[in-house]
Amino acid sequence: MKKTFALSLVLILLVAMLAACGGSKANDQYVGLWIAETGVMWNEDIDVREFFNDGFTFDLQSGGKCTANMDGDVANGKWTLKDGVFTAKAGDFSFEGRMQDNILTVYDVMGMALTLRLYRQGTYTPPPPPVVAVPEPEPEQEPETEPEDKFEKIVSKEGYYVLDTLGGPDFGGQTVNADFYYEMLAQMGMDREEALTYVLIHEDGSVQLVAAGMLMEGAWSDGVFTFRDGDDTSIFNYTIEGDKLTATQEGGNVMTFLRSDETPPPLPAGLGLFDDEYFFEEEDEVTEMGMNDSLAWWEGEWYGYWTVKSARGDYEELADGIWDCYAVISVEPDGMGTVAIWDDDMEIGTVEINISVMPGSGSAGAAFSEDGYVFNEPIGYAAWFIIPDNAEYRDSIVIDATFEVNAEDYYEWSAIEYRIVLRPWGTIWDDVPAGERPPGYEGWYIDNDYSNYAGMLDALRETTINGEQVFIHPAVS
Repeated sequence: MKKTFALSLVLILLVAMLAACGGSKANDQYVGLWIAETGVMWNEDIDVREFFNDGFTFDLQSGGKCTANMDGDVANGKWTLKDGVFTAKAGDFSFEGRMQDNILTVYDVMGMALTLRLYRQGTYTPPPPPVVAVPEPEPEQEPETEPEDKFEKIVSKEGYYVLDTLGGPDFGGQTVNADFYYEMLAQMGMDREEALTYVLIHEDGSVQLVAAGMLMEGAWSDGVFTFRDGDDTSIFNYTIEGDKLTATQEGGNVMTFLRSDETPPPLPAGLGLFDDEYFFEEEDEVTEMGMNDSLAWWEGEWYGYWTVKSARGDYEELADGIWDCYAVISVEPDGMGTVAIWDDDMEIGTVEINISVMPGSGSAGAAFSEDGYVFNEPIGYAAWFIIPDNAEYRDSIVIDATFEVNAEDYYEWSAIEYRIVLRPWGTIWDDVPAGERPPGYEGWYIDNDYSNYAGMLDALRETTINGEQVFIHPAVS
């Protein structure tokens, strides 16, 4: 397991913890007054004050409460934010939109085909007025100068920079501040001193990045950090403006750092939170299948259900629906696996997953999606993040995710927020309330006595549901 890859795991696990925190805590970073500054109607930019003389604002409060001020009419209500999708209900009005890059875009405001862009109070910078180009005389040819002294270039950049913000695709497009990041790491057992994340740029051209106790070493040139760990290389593009360092990782994750005059702490001497020792390396833990016990937990046949928690657009009729589903998970000794999943009538998807054991993930480890498709559409990297030990009931895989199409066009945008719950074939669900079991659990799974069959696939082949043969995923049929 390479350190450059492990850095991504830091971000992915934090995303999962943000989701596990629920709306009230994970979304507290958005608490504050949001003001409509720009708008669009019928593809034309409009002046917000032409529609709302006294302005349009949302005061987003902790705990999911909000106050909307619409041209002086004030209404209290509630708001939610899930996977970047914003919803609010205030007075007689409902609002939908998206939060991205710290801009809240609200669509079809009050049914007027009006889109508003809201910015947190104090963050909006109006565009400069247009500049009229004035022809200038040809400048005199300046004499050539010697290249900037190398030492001067290094002195202007070298120093100690501490983390200020981080975000990007692995954060669902969100940006969080360092305090929030350290709070999440504290829940994984790291105090702030251990979790301190910073960059050291040295005069000799070397650079060090310390993240969650993990040390990455490399070299810097103008605009580029290059970190190497064995044969693995990670590239960061960076800029320095004043005391602010902005580093962009391959893949789009962005971290900002601020120069500090304090003395840097000693470099970590032991293992970082995501260093090699935490992964599958102990020979005495390897089973007869050639894999770690944690990996073996995932291997096999799974039965459960999938349900649509909310839906919009073309998928609205699926809202609150629940269906039996089946899965076969195959795992390789290196932690890579494949999930083939389907229901009685159709293929749900085939997803490549990466399984790892890390602090806070429990005995079964954690898994995230690498590649594949769900509902005939490509699945995003880490769109699935599963920590079985966090499930409410034992021996359960719980997947909460969102599927959407045409997200860039509000009027064509369709989406579902879905949940998949799986337990190993042969599990008795008596510990789960009847209303939270698969719909076919009593009528097919129990009445047909699952133990009469060699496994789930044999049961599906030898029985019928509602008088019809059940569909089986082509990858395992």
